[in-house]
Amino acid sequence: MTKPLNPFEQEARWDQWVFGVGLPLLFLWPALGILVNQTGFLIGRPIQRMEIHGFDATLQGLSLISAAAYLHFNRFWKNDDRLERYHRCGEHLSITCFAMTTVSL
Repeated sequence: MTKPLNPFEQEARWDQWVFGVGLPLLFLWPALGILVNQTGFLIGRPIQRMEIHGFDATLQGLSLISAAAYLHFNRFWKNDDRLERYHRCGEHLSITCFAMTTVSL
């Protein structure tokens, strides 16, 4: 006999896919563009931005990738019973990478 669907589990699945996959993809899109073009920018005062190139742009791209990885580990892996035991390692690794790249930038 099949188990009846719990409405809270369905909500968790929706939350898992939107915030665990969709939102990290929004971070990955500009990060990959920054890494490929080796050009990024930092936001300053309104309507002003400072363009960065080379190694600094690479650090910014890696920072965005590690932020996307944290969201993925926290929102997708944490809500899956099979992957739940691994999500802490991924969270800690992505937070460490984010801190290192942001401080170096």
